[in-house]
Amino acid sequence: MEQKIQIPLWRKLALLTATFAIIPASAIAWSLLDANEAMIKQVSREVRLSAVSEISQQLDTTLAQASGDSAEVALALSDPQLERGLRIPLARTLVAGSEPLDHAAIFAADGKWIDTIAQPGKSEPNYPKQIELPLPEGIAENGGILSAERGRVRLITPLKPSPDKITGYLLTEIGLEALQQKLEELVHARFDGDAQALFVIEQGGVVRAHADSSQLGKPLGEEGLLAWLTPMTAVGGVAVSGEFDGTQRWFVTADPLSRAPWMVVARVTQAKAYEPLVRMRWAVIAGLVLTMLLSCVAALLLARRFTRPVGELVTQCASLARRDFGARVHVNTRDEFAVLGHTLNHAAQSLAESEDEIRRQEWVRAELGRYLPRNVVEQVSTNHDLGSLEGRRAEVTVLFADIVGFTPLCESRAPEDIVAMLNEFFTIATEIVFRHGGVVDKFVGDCVMAFWGAPNPDEEHAENALMAAEDLISWLDVGNARWREKYGVEIEIAIGVNSGEALVGNVGSESRVAYTVIGEVANIAARLESIARPNQILITSTTAALTEDAFDIVELGPRHFPGMDDEVELCEVRL
Repeated sequence: MEQKIQIPLWRKLALLTATFAIIPASAIAWSLLDANEAMIKQVSREVRLSAVSEISQQLDTTLAQASGDSAEVALALSDPQLERGLRIPLARTLVAGSEPLDHAAIFAADGKWIDTIAQPGKSEPNYPKQIELPLPEGIAENGGILSAERGRVRLITPLKPSPDKITGYLLTEIGLEALQQKLEELVHARFDGDAQALFVIEQGGVVRAHADSSQLGKPLGEEGLLAWLTPMTAVGGVAVSGEFDGTQRWFVTADPLSRAPWMVVARVTQAKAYEPLVRMRWAVIAGLVLTMLLSCVAALLLARRFTRPVGELVTQCASLARRDFGARVHVNTRDEFAVLGHTLNHAAQSLAESEDEIRRQEWVRAELGRYLPRNVVEQVSTNHDLGSLEGRRAEVTVLFADIVGFTPLCESRAPEDIVAMLNEFFTIATEIVFRHGGVVDKFVGDCVMAFWGAPNPDEEHAENALMAAEDLISWLDVGNARWREKYGVEIEIAIGVNSGEALVGNVGSESRVAYTVIGEVANIAARLESIARPNQILITSTTAALTEDAFDIVELGPRHFPGMDDEVELCEVRL
């Protein structure tokens, strides 16, 4: 017996919509309001966090640069290997070349003033004639912030010709005008000009930077806020956020500096932060009421049309969920359901094609990634250009960089230390080569070989190679500082660079190949590296001619290498 429809589905849909629209709509309204409140809190927190991060980063950077420059000046004044007559002139040169330091004062070991060093045209500050000794613990040995007054910070650095001997002190002073200006800009840009919204205080609560300059050097004035902030900022350099109940409720974010006992604080009242929420509540309520009315009307008009193709569309969706991309649905309603059916069919076809392409690219990357550089793998897997790996002639620039005196270094250090240093050197070298568009060919012992101009043609291959060479030499300052502290050693590198035509492509056996450069251009580059002095960049006249005076290059004259008929014109890149 045929089952008759007692109550059509469209009537049920219309009745259910009219009956239950109010309950879910109300729940949605409250959910939206809660979500808006959470979003406003999150946005307010992100604004405060961004502001304190910018201020703390700028202040940490300024203090770090000033501390580093002060340490260099102190080293020049206390270096026992430097003649006494050269120490003061060298210190004056270092102060003149420092961006954060305008001047410095020299004090004896008993704290008495000796001399003041100032940049030309800069007025000398009113330094004390006597430093109060002993200095606070930690500052006496390593230096640090001695004092801070209205917009100025004084740093003290011990003069130590040896680790266990202090012959005097260097007192320097830096200004925080740029920090003050940045703080005022952030207050106007992100806190509607509220001067109390962003400031810098020290652990004792004294204000060190404030949009209202009259507050500089004064106590915060809110002991409850300071006491509340102290446990939140126990870990230096980690920003924290929370809510503080004082005379009113505040949202507060604090970021303690890593180089000074200060913290950057951003705060906003709950009432001000929630102003948009009040407007959102009325807008959400009005929108939900209108939506409920429209939903009821739409249910009456469209429920009958909705029910017929739904089953077919659900079946197609289930097929896609099972990854059965060969299934198709046919909906001829000439409305959105028909478009949806067509879209699902197109999606099934696209997903099938995408899976095939993903599998192909994964296979290509897995196979080629075992022996080709990263950029070559990406080119081949993306452009399907396997032919670009075959051997071809190209204009390239080849670079060899070798650690000078590596064998004695290996004999004086533990193998684990040598491996760690080599890994770090090769990692940085690879990043520098990639940054300038080059390909790391290979690592041979303590030497790295790289080239430019292939697989993709590069008209500036010589210039990019020399920029990479300069970056390698420049990086030694950072690398040696770490290794000097960690391993007690420093390294120097010799670099040889040559340009010309070479054969570039896959070279090797049936089971193992390498993407490399072969030709006299690579041989000459290796010869140049072998005769280069420590931290010297030797190039040929061919490479120099391709750079178009972009570097400080000095001609060194011809040089004959064993096994070669013609002499090679040598040049040096001066740093």
